[in-house]
Amino acid sequence: HHRLGRHAGKAVPFGFVRVAFDPERRGWMPSTRTLCMHYVRSKDAASFRFGDLQVRDLTAQSFASASVAHAEVAPGVVHDTAKSTKSDKFYVYITGNVVFEVDAQRIELGPLDLLVVERDEWFAYRNESEHTATLLLVHVPPFDLEGEVFQE
Repeated sequence: HHRLGRHAGKAVPFGFVRVAFDPERRGWMPSTRTLCMHYVRSKDAASFRFGDLQVRDLTAQSFASASVAHAEVAPGVVHDTAKSTKSDKFYVYITGNVVFEVDAQRIELGPLDLLVVERDEWFAYRNESEHTATLLLVHVPPFDLEGEVFQE
């Protein structure tokens, strides 16, 4: 049993001192920034539909540099050709059979493979199996719907 339950979805300060190099003083100095651990229980995360995908947002509300989501891709579901004008996308394949197309190149991922789709790079994917596929998706910087562009 862990002791993080009451901290789920919150930033928890660590007891460490962060240091940064100060070129004027030519040395390492304590930083004013507090280090924080971010913890989100999957079962407590917001779940929503994004097109035909079922998405669970695993991003801690207090975390601003990236967003993390768990996506379920049902059999036969296709993510239409799209790109993000604001974020790089890091897809970690967990289960199922998802086939990506990035810049007209077909990419089949295996368990725990990583595919990085850079900002402004066109991509699409589909589940070609009879079972639901799962992906972990990280956007850097965080997901912004206004930055998502779909081909017509």
